[in-house]
Amino acid sequence: MKKYAHTSLVAAAFAVISLVPSALAQTDTQTSVQNVVNAIAADKSKVVEIVSEESKKNPEAVGEIVKAAIMASEASKELVALIVEAAARAVPDSVNLIVQFALSVAPDAIVEINAAIANLQANPTPPQSNPLDFPNEGGEGGQGGNGGNSLLPDIVTDAPVVNDPPVVTNPGPPPA
Repeated sequence: MKKYAHTSLVAAAFAVISLVPSALAQTDTQTSVQNVVNAIAADKSKVVEIVSEESKKNPEAVGEIVKAAIMASEASKELVALIVEAAARAVPDSVNLIVQFALSVAPDAIVEINAAIANLQANPTPPQSNPLDFPNEGGEGGQGGNGGNSLLPDIVTDAPVVNDPPVVTNPGPPPA
């Protein structure tokens, strides 16, 4: 009996521990949504900028952010499309989720949303620099050159090394 009690106690502890991250994520989402609602209430003319900034800060809550922005601003169909496009540019991996949340509160804006997504696909956001890229190839930092700051001088060889094939004088079978 003690063995089962111990096992159930450990299982209960793991269950509680697994709930903590989801509760924290829920709090972050609620905070982001509240920030969006408050910012839109303060200045409705900056809805698109607010959605973009908050989506970049908390990409996991992008769907809820879009939904809250549409509802708080009482957005027209055109504004819904702009909100969707701003969120999709901020979090390009979540386009389908953004569209689903937008359609859940503004189903009559489906044509405008589809046009915004088509515009987004026609004019994608340029990729950001990756810190793992080679130095001086669009990334930041690095010493430059062919591997950084070296004590030895850089040896630049632009021409590829070509080994000439051996000359064959007798193309027949090898002598026996």
